[in-house]
Amino acid sequence: MTLTTPGAREPQAQPEGWEDLSIERHVLGELGLTMFADGPDIRGHVRVVPHACVPGTRTLRTSLFAAWADTAAGTLAGIAFNPRIPVTLDLEVQLNVHARVGDTINVVASTVKAGRSILVCEVRFHLERTGELAALAHGSFLVSPNPDHVLPSGFPRSWDYAAGQLAEPLARRVAASELAPGVVEVPRRGDVLNLAGAIQGGIVAIAAEQAAMSLAGRPVVAETFTVRYLRPIVVGAAHATARANGAVTVVDLTDAGSGKRTTLVTARLVDAD
Repeated sequence: MTLTTPGAREPQAQPEGWEDLSIERHVLGELGLTMFADGPDIRGHVRVVPHACVPGTRTLRTSLFAAWADTAAGTLAGIAFNPRIPVTLDLEVQLNVHARVGDTINVVASTVKAGRSILVCEVRFHLERTGELAALAHGSFLVSPNPDHVLPSGFPRSWDYAAGQLAEPLARRVAASELAPGVVEVPRRGDVLNLAGAIQGGIVAIAAEQAAMSLAGRPVVAETFTVRYLRPIVVGAAHATARANGAVTVVDLTDAGSGKRTTLVTARLVDAD
């Protein structure tokens, strides 16, 4: 799970770069998602705004589906493993139709398989105006192996991010910098961290997508987007390097502070319309 809660702290010494930020100041607090527990599921909705779109288009970025899926499904994992903190193992997003500026998207996250330490979830995104499935996501979550990663007050069951909306393009908001075509870094700072003090999984997905778009050199959208988290980014920036493999773009991410490989992303890109 990759959420920052109001007042949540590490039970032990806080990792370097960690701040006790309210959700309104965290980047997640500007992605417009409202959600709540509905029986065994998490439901919510979000409205597509211009700054959430592929630059130069009115088409929603796929990394936002990944970030919302991580948040909604990760909340299910947090409730299931309460008070232990979950971490994301992998996320996969498949686009069905392109969401555009002004669309309201309804979100439903449900549990596919629950074990003692692993949870597999599905998240469905439907366009409110047509009822069409916009995207389908699946994610796997693991109880953090660190016994100190707990929320003593328990895991919250509802979140309202809608009060905050992106006031600038997403890449600028996370301070993504292009070092070369296909090479992007996103700095590790307090407003992008998760409960364990690592760069939040949705932010990692944004960094990977930004590198893939940089390599393409034109407005593109990922119709398939798979993120596998190998280890957390806890020292330096998220350093993303994209390479083209025919119709598939592969993005490797490392922790710029440690040099260790942290994430592997594959994406099938098409022109954004």
